[in-house]
Amino acid sequence: MPASPTTNPFRIHGVVEEPFFTDRAAEVARIIKTLREPAAKLIVYGPRRMGKTSAILRAIARHEAKGSVAFLADMSTASTLADVANRVLETAGRALGRKWKDAVSDLIKRLGLTITLKPEAGTGVIVPSLDVKLRSAPLEEQRDSLAKTLDAVEALAKARKTTIGVVLDEFQAIEQFGGESAEWHLRGIIQHHQHVSYVLAGSQAHIIARMLD
Repeated sequence: MPASPTTNPFRIHGVVEEPFFTDRAAEVARIIKTLREPAAKLIVYGPRRMGKTSAILRAIARHEAKGSVAFLADMSTASTLADVANRVLETAGRALGRKWKDAVSDLIKRLGLTITLKPEAGTGVIVPSLDVKLRSAPLEEQRDSLAKTLDAVEALAKARKTTIGVVLDEFQAIEQFGGESAEWHLRGIIQHHQHVSYVLAGSQAHIIARMLD
């Protein structure tokens, strides 16, 4: 149905979907290629409201339509490293729980951390969350929770002989509350993963440029 004369054909707020999502074909294709390739890494960055998240979510949808699995963990509202670990764990639980019946219990078994479980409204998928007390734990303990969470996803992918795509949105936030050492810690974790692909997306170009240096 054609848009009415009073309808703005451009959407600049929130996630943009059909029929308003246009162009970005090359970017979406490159993101999908990264998600499909074991151990691949891709950085996507630029100013806010340029369509990064919309393009990534579209790529994830197309990727999953082929039977593969990927998920996006949003760091934009995180304020501790424990929050980052929890975002990854919760979104992994949702995505993997929809894909494989026993994925959540398998993920928890490999995690080795204290967690809580609750069913997601509407879907009934059991979503795991880290103990809230971890947010006030020493920085080293919080780093360990992030490492264990990502390592558990890697171990699950290896056991199931597949590739899991992980997108960390606004990933530069990790340096803001964890310092430069947190960034190096994240690099150290993901560079050893051979069954997970990573897309790191961010909007604060000056921080990302320094991280790339």
